[in-house]
Order: sequence, then C-alpha cells, then structure tokens
Amino acid sequence: RAPSGLLHLSNFGVRGGSLEVGGHGVKKVKLFQVHVELNEEDSSNDALVLHEIGKGCYDPDRFFLQECEVRGGSDGVMISASGVWIKSCRILGADSRGIFSNYEFVIEDSTVQGCGSYGMKTRSGCVRRGRNNIQAGPWDEHEGGGGMFARMMGGAMDGTVAPGGYNMPFEMGRTF
Repeated sequence: RAPSGLLHLSNFGVRGGSLEVGGHGVKKVKLFQVHVELNEEDSSNDALVLHEIGKGCYDPDRFFLQECEVRGGSDGVMISASGVWIKSCRILGADSRGIFSNYEFVIEDSTVQGCGSYGMKTRSGCVRRGRNNIQAGPWDEHEGGGGMFARMMGGAMDGTVAPGGYNMPFEMGRTF
C-alpha cells in the first residue's frame, strides 16, 4: 500500500489462485495489464474479487482496470464495491458468469465471453461505453434486442414493455 492510499498493480499476474483487492486503507486501485487465471480444480472461487475500499470516501473510478485479462473462476470478476470502471479488458471462460456485480459499474471496450451461464449479472446496473462484446444472458441481449425479460412482460423489440396493457419505456441492454 502506498502512503497516498493508491494501490497500482501493473504487468502483474496470478495463475492458479484468486486475486482479492480491497481494504479501508486503500483509497484508489489501478490495475493495468493484470492477468488472473484460476485453474479448473479451484473453480469454486471467483478469479478476481473487488472488495470495498476507502472507508467513507467515494470516487466514480476508485477501481480502474485497464487491459486486464481474467480467465476462469466460478465468476470471473466479483464486484462487491462501488466505483468500478473496466476498460479494454477480456474476461473469459468463467464457470458461471463473467462479471457478477452488486454495484453499478462502467464497462468500456471490453470482452466478456465463453462463460458457463452468461456474461454479466448485475444487481444495480451497468453503464456500457464504446464497443463491448458481452455474452448475452437470459434477461437481456447485450448490445441491442429485447431479451427474455421484455418478451415475458409483453414487450416488443422497440424498447417498450406492456404489463397489463400499459406501455412503459424499457432501457435496452440494461441488466437488472
């Protein structure tokens, strides 16, 4: 941990184990070209886990991941913190989901593919920027389309749903 509270890992790799990042003494995390690969024998764990940092402070990009690659794990990336921005990363081959997030986060110009169930499960939403290549899940079709949720609610592919006959706007590509 740096005196400023910045944790910066660059050109760093973990093979055969999880990487967990967090702690109240850390104010900001930058991961650049960090590679995490979790073996199939240990796939009950998540490959990269982002825990809360910086008690009492908030910054929209407290966690900045750039050009990172995460392979394997039960979930590839488990986000248990606010302020995460994933840019130009590849998240591949997780047994379940590529990204499981309890907080809203930003994903930009990244790939999430080859996962056992689907690319992302978000509980608070996700902001997509740039060109992403995200494996579709059962509740949405990333990068356009209505998804299962819209079809179940009587929606069309035009961005509206009609529960009980009332048209309501439906934000395309947002995971609930």
